[in-house]
Amino acid sequence: MCYGTTAYNGEYGGGTAFAISTNGVMKTYSFPGYPTNAASPRGGFVRGPDKALYGTAYFGGVSNLGAVFRMTTNGEESLLCSFRGTNGANPIGTLAGGSNGVFYGVTASGGSSNLGTVFRVTTNGQLATLWHFTGMPDGKQPEDGVILATDGSLYGTTHSGGTNDAGTVFRVTTNGSRTILWSFTWGFDGGAPYAPLMQGKDGALYGTTAYGGTNGFGTVFCITTNGQFTPLWSFTGGTNGGQSFAGLMQVGDWFYGTTTLNDGTIFRFSLAPSIYLHALGSGARVVTWDDSSYILESTTNALGGYTSIAGAFSPYTNTFPDRRRFFRLKLNEGP
Repeated sequence: MCYGTTAYNGEYGGGTAFAISTNGVMKTYSFPGYPTNAASPRGGFVRGPDKALYGTAYFGGVSNLGAVFRMTTNGEESLLCSFRGTNGANPIGTLAGGSNGVFYGVTASGGSSNLGTVFRVTTNGQLATLWHFTGMPDGKQPEDGVILATDGSLYGTTHSGGTNDAGTVFRVTTNGSRTILWSFTWGFDGGAPYAPLMQGKDGALYGTTAYGGTNGFGTVFCITTNGQFTPLWSFTGGTNGGQSFAGLMQVGDWFYGTTTLNDGTIFRFSLAPSIYLHALGSGARVVTWDDSSYILESTTNALGGYTSIAGAFSPYTNTFPDRRRFFRLKLNEGP
């Protein structure tokens, strides 16, 4: 079975939880909402150690400011905790963690400055606030939850606030120590990240912004867990789309995502492999690279004229006196 949520409609207008089988049989549950139930979930489910489903709801709970709820696979809902404003309000996104009975998430508002929080909650409903956002310089109004990275810290984005009011990338440890890794500028790096981060196979974090970049239509970026930022792509607003509000996913060596501008696009990209030069005697060099999806091309003219000289993972030896040569890698698309 696959499980998901809707934010609206249902019997009470407060959204639904649904289960659908691979042959298309669907069952739904309608959230009753305030004051004893959740309403308007705006994130997916995560499984707990008890195999039950856990999620967040933007409204509902005892103050109608949102809640964390538990749901069995047969559709029985119970509130785990309710937000009251001072401890956060309007939780958004999918919870992180859960395998050890501890979940992490964000609220879009509430907290000491009413600009959102990062929180921790256990399966028995013990709620703790790890961070109250203040707007400057840490950001405000976090979007789409946090991820629990392989280093044991939480990472996420805010779509506004920070040094330039263009959003931030932040890190929070599970005991509440916080670090701002990046403040967006609306320039080359983009602005207003609305999507959750994802951690790639290389350990770096990848994400998108809805605006900014070279053309103003958003960017794809990479940032390491120590804050080294690299812009990967600026959307043009044309055939490759613009304004990405969704996160990325990685399948093999490829990353996939979507844009919403006009009719929207589905895009993919891969990271360039590395080329290595190994010195030999008499000025010779051996050229190798680390991705079998690429072949080596070479030319003696910096302006062009590249030809294939080595297949996947086939080292090439550049010998004296033929030393003034340019190399590049090309995706091997087959015959």
